[in-house]
Order: sequence, then structure tokens, then C-alpha cells
Amino acid sequence: MQDTSYKYPAHPEVQFTNILLPHLFNDSQFSTNPQKVAAIIDNLNVNKAPGHDHFSNKILKIIVKIPLFLSKIVDIFNACLSISYFPSDWKIGTIVVIPKPSKDPLLVSNYRPITLLSSLSKLSQN
Repeated sequence: MQDTSYKYPAHPEVQFTNILLPHLFNDSQFSTNPQKVAAIIDNLNVNKAPGHDHFSNKILKIIVKIPLFLSKIVDIFNACLSISYFPSDWKIGTIVVIPKPSKDPLLVSNYRPITLLSSLSKLSQN
């Protein structure tokens, strides 16, 4: 069943969400709303590094001001919550090593690893 209301064909996953999942969004126990998502995004630190998708908190803060984008982000989160699905792309972490301050940078033990995760992944967990 193809949604013909769009000028361009829908991406299969978006089409799946638009056609098969709207009835699942009625359970308030497993849903969010634009106000909650906007408030969480508003509190994000723009100085945090983005994950492998390069989708930064700064970008999120800009696009959330556009109602259509905020609505789509909420729809994605509600769809994920409704079917207990966490996208595999959100599970990918990029490990980087940070030197410990005032330590010899030639010693491996003087570095600590951190994992950079997708901003959407972190946002969905709030």
C-alpha cells in the first residue's frame, strides 16, 4: 500500500511507520509528546561530540524549532516505544581515547576511552 500523498516515494521504514503503526500511538504509558521532546532537546549540551552519524545536539536544537521535524522525531520515538524497538544504528558507538591531564602522553595507561553515541540514541533514553 503506497502513500501517494507525497511528491516523492516514502522511504520504506517511514512508510511502515505511517501506514502500520498509528494505532499503537494511543498508549500514553509508552509514548512521548512534542513538549517533552522539545524540553529534553532544549537541555542538551551543544558542546558534546556527536556519534558516528554526525547528528549533533546543536543540529537537534535548530531543527526542533521546525514543527514538522519535531513531529517526525516524536513519531519515530513513539513508534520505537510502541513496538519495543531500539534501532540498531542507535546502538553503534565510536570509541575514542582521551589523554589524562598532566600525564605522560607516551604511556597507553594515561589515556581513557569514551564512547560517542548517536544524539538520537541518547535523546530516546531520556
